[in-house]
Amino acid sequence: MPASYIYINDSGANTWQVGIDADGILETTGVAAQSPPTLYLNDFEGPTTTWRLDVATDGVLSTTSQTFDPAKPDAILLAPPSGIACLLKVYANGGFLTMFMGQGYARKLARLARLNY
Repeated sequence: MPASYIYINDSGANTWQVGIDADGILETTGVAAQSPPTLYLNDFEGPTTTWRLDVATDGVLSTTSQTFDPAKPDAILLAPPSGIACLLKVYANGGFLTMFMGQGYARKLARLARLNY
């Protein structure tokens, strides 16, 4: 799996690429201006809250609570340059969780996707 990223604009309309390193640490890098969609995640512990993913003008990631929307996902798939799939999730308190998926888990996830869609 090639490296994958998400993109978030800060309050100054600067675009940040958000990725993950081989240790599961989230990283931000300023990139050329873009107009990415606003990203939302539901907490995985309830779910009871929808969280908007934000980035400050210095590249620090954060979340802002929103009215719960059950249609929002509870994870975003990322991959570091090593290519191991990783899920980005949000705790009920708005903190981030990164969770690497082993090959067995990835196969199970693929099977579930085929069964549900």
